[in-house]
Amino acid sequence: MSADIKNIKQSLLRERLSAFLKSTPGIIHNLSNPLTVIVARAQLLQLKMPGISDFKKMVGQSKTIEAILNNLVFISQNISNDELLPIDINTLVKNEMEFLNADSFFKNNVTKDFQYYPDSLMITGSYFHIATLLYCIMQFLLIHMKNSAEKEIRIITDKPSDSARIRIRSAVLKRTDFQNIASPTLSRSDDPFMQNIYDAGLLAKEMGIALMINSNTTSTEFTITIPKKQ
Repeated sequence: MSADIKNIKQSLLRERLSAFLKSTPGIIHNLSNPLTVIVARAQLLQLKMPGISDFKKMVGQSKTIEAILNNLVFISQNISNDELLPIDINTLVKNEMEFLNADSFFKNNVTKDFQYYPDSLMITGSYFHIATLLYCIMQFLLIHMKNSAEKEIRIITDKPSDSARIRIRSAVLKRTDFQNIASPTLSRSDDPFMQNIYDAGLLAKEMGIALMINSNTTSTEFTITIPKKQ
């Protein structure tokens, strides 16, 4: 395939992806309307016949579908938003992790330990820059977990004095193997997922968002620090 045709294909693909993202809220709205009717009927039947457990299951599963649809709306509306806006870091992490549940490996094989800051963790920043950096780190860890016995990720949100912070820790990588992967002599093709982290970190610097990577003999921790006011 010639370079020109390849560029045209990538351009058209970006256009289609953009159109898909823009149409997602409308599609979900059309799905939500019949779901609302189903939930209402299931709740009514549950009230009339409380002894039948199937109605309770119907209500519970319908609520789960509703939560997934709401999450998709949230992600589609914010995923490409690089404007400065108020963001609750706890909410961002929860929604991004829920979105990753579409990956069956992440949902069924990975043990997740979430520790959210107990209060609101508001900053003024770009959803795109923060979420993209978080996503690249998660994809990097997941791809290496598939070939490792270690299958646990710990995510902590906290609040240093003048910023919000997301820490992602995993034993899937330790000092020696991580340094090999992160070697400056590697080319983009050696580990594109590592390159994606560096690219996303470089982009995030425009917004004052810092990425620190600390690795020891037991685990590697990625720390995203976002100033409260940008």
